Amino acid sequence: MTRKSYDNDKIEKLLKELPSFNDPKSKQEWNMQLSEKHQKSKKPKRNKWTIPVLGTVTGMVVLLLLLVPLFNHSVNKQGTSESSSDSSGHQANEAAREQSAVEKKQFSAPTEDSTLQMHAADKSLLIQRSSPTMIRSVYAGKEDHVVVPVTFVSENGDEKAARGSLEDYQPAGLSINLVSEIQINYEQKSKTAVAVFPNEYQLPGNIQPAQMEEAIRWLAEPYHPENIQLKKKDGSAMKLANTKDSHTLVPVSHRHYVFYLYQSNLNKLKFLVPIPVDDNLTIRQSIQMLGRVKDHPALVPALPAHAEIKKVKSKGQGLIVEMQPGKWTDQQEAITAIEAILLTSKQYHFSEVTILHSGYQQLGPYDMTNPIQIPDDFNPLEVDPDK
Repeated sequence: MTRKSYDNDKIEKLLKELPSFNDPKSKQEWNMQLSEKHQKSKKPKRNKWTIPVLGTVTGMVVLLLLLVPLFNHSVNKQGTSESSSDSSGHQANEAAREQSAVEKKQFSAPTEDSTLQMHAADKSLLIQRSSPTMIRSVYAGKEDHVVVPVTFVSENGDEKAARGSLEDYQPAGLSINLVSEIQINYEQKSKTAVAVFPNEYQLPGNIQPAQMEEAIRWLAEPYHPENIQLKKKDGSAMKLANTKDSHTLVPVSHRHYVFYLYQSNLNKLKFLVPIPVDDNLTIRQSIQMLGRVKDHPALVPALPAHAEIKKVKSKGQGLIVEMQPGKWTDQQEAITAIEAILLTSKQYHFSEVTILHSGYQQLGPYDMTNPIQIPDDFNPLEVDPDK
């Protein structure tokens, strides 16, 4: 089948042969008609947010209507409950306050109607910084031939009240005051502490000369003397023993001591007691001795058996003690162990101690993450001048 081809003349001729077409409507009429149809076909737009908003508002109204009765019922019930329990709640508060007061009294160490008590707020037996208003005294133990240094502390810094307590105070669990008749005069230039005795002085009771000598050493210790001399009021030498040099003593700072816990029974006060040891012992050996006591039945090791000392090393004026404790009985047991280590380290002239692996970050008054400063004093007894 062959394709027909037409030239332009042929096409024009064919077009002229087509029948004519006459439209009765004008062009303007067609435009108006199309415009009207277009307007009718448009639908009004709806606001898309109207239905969700109306639904939300309706739901809130319904929920509010449901909750109002329940709220009224709850308020009425609570009002009734508070009204009925007002008197019992008041009684409970009073009972709680009374119980708190009782617990505070039980927390304080017993003093057998004395005007003094142990510093029990943080259960510490140490005094970090001493002051001139604090008074040192020394007692004998009841169940053992040991000396127990104590420090009288006035709550308001009243030195007279602290010194007056030396005459009539008998600490629970201790025996006589060994130094009540002795006065210390300190000579700054020669760094000598002179212990002055009455002219007719006699050792009291069954007190031995060695025990009295230790008492004099610890009475003079707050002055940090280089020498100690024993004299009578008339200026003559005082001899406690029948030896050539018994009128002079080597001070505490030139000797080594370890510290144990003294308590005559469970209802009495606790004290840290110094026991002299061989001057040739190293600091490590002395600290390890805190876990065992010999020849002193009334003393308890300050370091429990489970608290093993792994390493002891010095760094300048500081000491580092690495421990491996088991399970502490309580914080008081750990505090006592740490404080015995501090006092023993003081005898070796360290200024601070770092305790590693104690199991605590904060232990009573001590931040165990930092070095602990060596304390000035120990065994505080607080004076209440108002009693």
